[in-house]
Amino acid sequence: MNIKKLAILGTLATTFSFEAFASTGMPKIEELTGDTRTACEVILCLSSAQGRGIKECQAPLRKYFSIHVSGKHWYRKTLEARRRFLDLCPAANENAKMSALTTAVQDQEYACDAGTLNSRTETRRNWVRRSSEDGGSFSRRLIRTQAYIPDFCKALYDHEFTEYKQIQKPKYVCDANKWYSQEDWNRGFERVEVSRKWNHREDRYDIQYKDVPIKKDCWE
Repeated sequence: MNIKKLAILGTLATTFSFEAFASTGMPKIEELTGDTRTACEVILCLSSAQGRGIKECQAPLRKYFSIHVSGKHWYRKTLEARRRFLDLCPAANENAKMSALTTAVQDQEYACDAGTLNSRTETRRNWVRRSSEDGGSFSRRLIRTQAYIPDFCKALYDHEFTEYKQIQKPKYVCDANKWYSQEDWNRGFERVEVSRKWNHREDRYDIQYKDVPIKKDCWE
């Protein structure tokens, strides 16, 4: 283990998880080896909003997220396997607070900062009813920036041993009831009707539209 990595991981431990690890009476992280050490590094790295971006966290996180169980109930079994790995860290279940932190880390699918939340989308299907003369009813795919903070993120922001506790929880500033067509989302603009006038000569409406930019950075 190089000095730079020890320094960075040591900084993580002393800045936001010092109380957590110090209260357990576990050996200093530089005294640990093998998977025991890696498990502790993963807990430290995933307890920070910047953890995934720290170069020295890449190897521990790569090993951790490579733990994957295939087959029936693969998701639940994968989480269980990852928890068994995290439990190799002596501090993982030393007390109730550390156990709760380890659970939040175990369930973490992605980082919980505003930038990461803005990069995620959610979709739903919308049923459009039309008469047979108009082509019949159909369903269409709607999309938007993910409008919720998952439970594992809430747990990380609320836990006193994480770096997340020291930063403001992101706020969703877009219309939580607003969805967009896949076509508009890909273009980056929503086609909005601005006027509608009946054309007596052609027996139809003349409709004018304008393109309104879609705000995708909804988390601030």
